[in-house]
Amino acid sequence: MRDQFYLTIFLALFLSTTITAQHAPIITDVPDNLILTCADDLPVAIDPTVIYDTGCALVSVEVIDTEICAAYEEYEVSMPTFLDPANEFGLFLANLPGGLTDKYMWDDAQSVLFASDEHVYMLGEVFSPIDPTVRFEVFHAFDQGLDWDQWSNLLTTPMPATYRSYKDDSGLAVAGGNLYEDWQYYLMDASSSYIYGLESREGDALTVSHAPPNLLYGFQMGQAANTVDDGFGCNVWGLIDGAVEGAPTSSVHTMNSTLNLAGTVGSLYCSDVVIRTYKVTDSCGNISQKSQVIRFTGGNFPGDMNGDGIVDVTDFLSINTAWGASCAGCPEDIDGNGIVDISDFLAFNSLLSGVCN
Repeated sequence: MRDQFYLTIFLALFLSTTITAQHAPIITDVPDNLILTCADDLPVAIDPTVIYDTGCALVSVEVIDTEICAAYEEYEVSMPTFLDPANEFGLFLANLPGGLTDKYMWDDAQSVLFASDEHVYMLGEVFSPIDPTVRFEVFHAFDQGLDWDQWSNLLTTPMPATYRSYKDDSGLAVAGGNLYEDWQYYLMDASSSYIYGLESREGDALTVSHAPPNLLYGFQMGQAANTVDDGFGCNVWGLIDGAVEGAPTSSVHTMNSTLNLAGTVGSLYCSDVVIRTYKVTDSCGNISQKSQVIRFTGGNFPGDMNGDGIVDVTDFLSINTAWGASCAGCPEDIDGNGIVDISDFLAFNSLLSGVCN
């Protein structure tokens, strides 16, 4: 746990409490995750029920839809393998009030990560191994993705400046042949990232910003990047600020995880996935956020070559490219005779402008 200790000491200079009092607002009725067919079926956002302390007035309720497109790969989030199980954690939350543990485990069934070269969105749940009802929803957004050559040529922010680096607590990245050179690096988007209390922790809410503030390290993703084992994973530090146990809380966190590739998102259009976040702010400065994941399977009907839910010019170009080909079972062979020919073109023409249904 040495890295958490030094991080706590280093970041103490930067932490400031902005929350003035009381429990954060509780958002009670955010809908469950959804799987729909068409993007046109995206439901209207609800007007959520919010419970807040009498000493704090409700200031605003925002709904933020984050669209995930075809450039993203989807990963299942799970626990890394620690050499010493006593040190095991997926999310380390330092110095929480009320005697809460600092080590939390990922709930694999509730956790997912979407990553492109430029952006990462991670939504999941963690729980205390001591008391599983001590549970938090975690949403981390990252942007400004860079490869190692780009990242390592940038300077940190305070003077004296040094070049940005990587974390390799276990030494596995170097031992594996400088694996960090193949990682992708990102900065945390503090405007979107949060930790929100669930079950017995309702009323706890934290915002998360990048750490260390000088940008020496980033969110790192790749082989052995979780700094614990040699699997494909990720790691990041963060500054947390908000309300826990009804008290102002400012501290630090470390996140480790193993990532298992679940597939590539979507086809050629937005949105294949929408992360819908409800963001509530009260007059005491508390901010609570809770999200749902809405997925679209796309219309599976003749003429829609790329699965974007509409038959249009992009599908015509697919037929034109495959013209004359023998491709039984391919989407361009609309009539199923084993070859892309005039009959498929005529069938396509009759379907033009059809939509996902």
